[in-house]
Amino acid sequence: MGEPLPDVASGELSPDGRTLAITSRRGENGAPDDLLMDMARGTVTRLTRAESSAARWSPDGKRVAFSAGRVGVLDLYWKVVGSGSPDEVLYASKEAKNLSDWSPDGKFILFSSQSPTTARDVWALSVDGTDRKPLPVAQTAAEERNGRFSPDGRWVAYESDETGHDEVFVRPFPGPGPAVRVSTEGGQAPFWRHDGKELYYTTESQLMTVSVGGLDKGALDFGLPKLLFKVKGLVVPQTDGRRFLYLTPVGDASRLPITVIVNWAADRQK
Repeated sequence: MGEPLPDVASGELSPDGRTLAITSRRGENGAPDDLLMDMARGTVTRLTRAESSAARWSPDGKRVAFSAGRVGVLDLYWKVVGSGSPDEVLYASKEAKNLSDWSPDGKFILFSSQSPTTARDVWALSVDGTDRKPLPVAQTAAEERNGRFSPDGRWVAYESDETGHDEVFVRPFPGPGPAVRVSTEGGQAPFWRHDGKELYYTTESQLMTVSVGGLDKGALDFGLPKLLFKVKGLVVPQTDGRRFLYLTPVGDASRLPITVIVNWAADRQK
């Protein structure tokens, strides 16, 4: 669909499925940019500039939130889609923040923040009103990131390296409650089926699926992970379980030209 784009890092479908928000690591001036692709026509327009990344749609499709490093570390911003209004700061702090999801009711945004004492942790930020105080979702000495809300907003899936390598866990939101490990042999970038009855994650070049039960009981039951299909690229985390959208590299990256400079030290001495 559409034209090949350089160095795509992520993609997120709008709630109506008509527009794909894409983060390119090499936008204008070599800095990351967020783009919008019309899914029917394949045309691309620019959403944000100046080192923005990880665009996430609000549930009503009217806004997009994103991370941007405009004053040093990555802070959280949002903007109204299709308007000429400037970007607004959602949350700023001294720690770098990576946006990962927006809750189904539109009240919270999930992000990972890099702490000097507890590594990267998953936090939820209330976007209602003016009191935007983050709430810890997964905060341990391990690295926790890539949090995703379940469709009912009562659970958060995320990845953590507390076992020594990345695995997928699920916690109740806003808690309290223990974390349950879902993956068995590694896992990253989890996301839910639109009805919450399956949880997907990637491991190496594979997309895995885990059945989810107990949604109406308040205590989830997880099946054994199964290989869904092999994929080369980035899976877009919205699906009905029948169709999947993914962003795949075009061409062979291993055959990119390499420029070798010889006698560099001698030239500098002249």
